[in-house]
Amino acid sequence: MPEYTNGFYVDDFHCDENMMHGWWDRLEQLPIPTPETIVFPLSDDRPDFEAMVAAMEERGWNHAFLRSDNFSDKVNPRTGSRIAEPTVSEVRRTFETLQNHQMNHMEVPLGEYVAMREWIDLDYCTDRTCREWHPTEVRFFIEDGDLDYATPSVTSLRMVNEARDCTYDYVAEQLRNDVPPLAKHVQTVAEEFTEYAWHVDFALTTNMEWYCIDMGVNGVYWDNENQEWTPMCGHEEVKEELMKKKANRVLPNGPIIATEESEDAV
Repeated sequence: MPEYTNGFYVDDFHCDENMMHGWWDRLEQLPIPTPETIVFPLSDDRPDFEAMVAAMEERGWNHAFLRSDNFSDKVNPRTGSRIAEPTVSEVRRTFETLQNHQMNHMEVPLGEYVAMREWIDLDYCTDRTCREWHPTEVRFFIEDGDLDYATPSVTSLRMVNEARDCTYDYVAEQLRNDVPPLAKHVQTVAEEFTEYAWHVDFALTTNMEWYCIDMGVNGVYWDNENQEWTPMCGHEEVKEELMKKKANRVLPNGPIIATEESEDAV
């Protein structure tokens, strides 16, 4: 449980509150758009592949998105988070790629389950080798029922993609005309998650539909490798650097060990 100390929520990066099992059950009950999602518990570090294929077939999914309780495959999303067809061999291959990346390369836990989701189209770009930034998500920072700020802004998301020559023409046209409002959805999440400070991520599909896809604690954790306090979630660059400097100035020089008394006070 995150401990509030000197203006920061402090915990391990992989605390329960940062895992999907710590927030998903509440989030999916809210009147906001989320991808259809089915969770599959891990047994001996494996989900039930047959059940996953059956779930895809029942829903008519030709492909699906896969993430762990922790997060998706950030390095190889096309191989470690995209199930290309509803077959046991493909589901197993995707899971094992995700598992290998997270457990063996990043050395982070998978968590309690994997989550399989409907595929939402976030492909804005015509160029498969493009190195340009095509933002498709906005991260909102919320606390005490209110919005703090967003990065990038919805306006920036629109303008950056409109300016790219490689953005699909139909996507650029919709970005100019058809982006629906989002403030009501963000406010709904903020009013539900009033404990701690949080980030909540919304993605905008090529059909101009917003989906709430992820969230986590807006806090800091002790980075043993670099021996410093580090923000748990990505902020705008300048704000993140300021947050890191302040945390390392006002927090103890080392991890904070939570006590029963301090946990009760949060």
